[in-house]
Amino acid sequence: MSIPNSYNIISVIEQELDISNELLNNENFNELNIMGNRIMENCLFSNDYRLFLYGFFIKELALTYQKVFSSTEPKAFQSSKVFGVDLIDSLKKNLTNEINEEFLWEKFHLFNVKMREYLREDFEKKFYKENIEYSKFVVNSLMNFLFENEDVVYMKFNQLFSGIINILDRIFRAHSGYLEFTLINSYLKMLDRYYDYLLVRYYDGEKIDKENLKKEISKYIKFICQEGKKDNIDITEYDKNLWEIIKNWRVYYIHYHQPVTPVSGRPGLQKRIELPEETKKVIEESLKEAIEKKL
Repeated sequence: MSIPNSYNIISVIEQELDISNELLNNENFNELNIMGNRIMENCLFSNDYRLFLYGFFIKELALTYQKVFSSTEPKAFQSSKVFGVDLIDSLKKNLTNEINEEFLWEKFHLFNVKMREYLREDFEKKFYKENIEYSKFVVNSLMNFLFENEDVVYMKFNQLFSGIINILDRIFRAHSGYLEFTLINSYLKMLDRYYDYLLVRYYDGEKIDKENLKKEISKYIKFICQEGKKDNIDITEYDKNLWEIIKNWRVYYIHYHQPVTPVSGRPGLQKRIELPEETKKVIEESLKEAIEKKL
């Protein structure tokens, strides 16, 4: 299969950014999230790894607005849209063959800082002060914690990545953060999504194939634990590493589609449960009776 050149992919992503802008204005965040996934998926057919950034930022933008939409007064929510529009505009302006990775991450980080005010509870706004040094301390502590507890990743039903992400989100909301904070949190979020698919592959419902799971994910854990302790992360190396995770994540999506989380723990494949005909008839009759009573 021939790989389309970057120019062809760029023209497609440009159209998808225009769609993203319209979806944001129409408050269609589910489709906006899907659009982010599409852009990242398109990068599977590109020879420029940096283009994944556009899809990742759109996906995270959509997820942020989903949270804000459900927790903010309509007037305040409308005022927050300007920051999303500004981010998408910045992405479009930088969509060239000379992509400035650091500029894009700084824009995304600034978006998160501005949206932070719309995600904070009233008591958080009243009492918590911006404290970047404390945020750095927490990040460093959590990277040590992850490094020391990597074995937990290979245990059934663990939620280690999402547990760390929850703490990072809370710390950022309360005390704000710095560029490396955003880089680390972004990496862990993608690692957690990738991990869902790895469990689909390596967890059979009874036991985890720890050896093969470790071969696929351990190097990424070690990378972020090491990078997370640095004052300045090399964004080029970071992006190449993050793209590996995203590329694998999208390939697994092609293999398995969307994993779901069963009651018993972490993900499994979504299976269609076919009801017996008799059961279907009972349900249909019950629904008819309930509707007739209301009428």
